[in-house]
Amino acid sequence: MEDLFIHVKYSGISFAAFVMLKYWVKRKGVIAKSVRQERTALWYNLVCSLTHSVACSILCTLCFYLNPKLAHPSQLQHRGMPLNRFTSGFSLGYFLYDFFDTLISLSVANSWVVLLHHIVVFAGFGVYAIGWNYYNQVIVAALCEVNSVFLHVRQLLHLSGISRSSRIYRVNSVINLITHLLFRFGSFAWLTIFFLIDIDVMKDKMTMTALLINIFINSLNVVLFFQLLKTDFFKSSNSRKIE
Repeated sequence: MEDLFIHVKYSGISFAAFVMLKYWVKRKGVIAKSVRQERTALWYNLVCSLTHSVACSILCTLCFYLNPKLAHPSQLQHRGMPLNRFTSGFSLGYFLYDFFDTLISLSVANSWVVLLHHIVVFAGFGVYAIGWNYYNQVIVAALCEVNSVFLHVRQLLHLSGISRSSRIYRVNSVINLITHLLFRFGSFAWLTIFFLIDIDVMKDKMTMTALLINIFINSLNVVLFFQLLKTDFFKSSNSRKIE
């Protein structure tokens, strides 16, 4: 119960921090001049998302620095350090904020993939953090935020009117695909393999739920990878914000 209270506290603080961040960004007018009026809400949303991805990437790196064996199968069934718990609460607070911000500020018809993704993420947090208190698994899953940094930069470049043929866009696209394979697909693939190997060891009724969540998320990751490949390297006109 104490762990749950601490997790809720960190999540609430994070949620409030992102609400204030968006207010500050809008008040200061932190936006590219080339962004069309109807796209300003998406710009502010992406700035907050980029902030979370950068912060979460730094926190995850610090977690692995303090515990290099964090992703080892023998460590994945442990709650880990207090920093793991803070990182988990920080990310959950952001996803709660982004879910409601997307519902209120953006078109639901164009953002249903993002909302579906967030719902699955909430289910994952429910299993990993609240159900099991296995915060090490949350940190491994949160490694995908390294890739999210370049996903969000990609969208901000697009909203700023930067051409897909420009050097900065092309470099970001290459890094985006590489980090997608290493950190987004790789982290969830590792967790999926862990669940498949240790499913008899864990003997928990939520293990199958966690396995299905990982398979679903990595299925989305595969679809997203080929969508990005087609969009950025084969001149497709499709462009969508995906976490």
